[in-house]
Amino acid sequence: FFKLAKKSSWFKNTIFIITGDHTVANFRGEDSKKNHCIPLVIYAPYILKSGVITTIGSQLDIIPTLTDLLNLKAPYTALGRSLFSKKHKNFAIFSEGNLLGILNKNGYLKCAEKKVVEVKGWNKKESEEEKKILFSLVQSTYTLLKRNRWYLK
Repeated sequence: FFKLAKKSSWFKNTIFIITGDHTVANFRGEDSKKNHCIPLVIYAPYILKSGVITTIGSQLDIIPTLTDLLNLKAPYTALGRSLFSKKHKNFAIFSEGNLLGILNKNGYLKCAEKKVVEVKGWNKKESEEEKKILFSLVQSTYTLLKRNRWYLK
């Protein structure tokens, strides 16, 4: 595909996102950290230098990452953060159906509204700020979706 694409006039101005959707359904039942380990490759040889970003991220970070990469300044709404951001801390927000979760190097925490429904390897002392971020995102998302106000016009 890329050999053919390189011959096209649009190739130099194209950003390719290659990612998995989810892990194979057969692995469900394992912890969420394993269920959310999927590849993400951003391929744009004329736009990006090659390299590896080792920060924890999620699919929710793809749109903010592209927005950052393209240097777009228009307002938009997203739960994620740019993987290129210097402010990006090493955790990721993820969704599982009607649950939102937060994942860091130690483990994860999932919740519905302000109720924790599952925890594994979560270090309460080190991760209190992340937990507050998750709860505020859950509450904001719930409120905006309920009022059909995800994007303010």
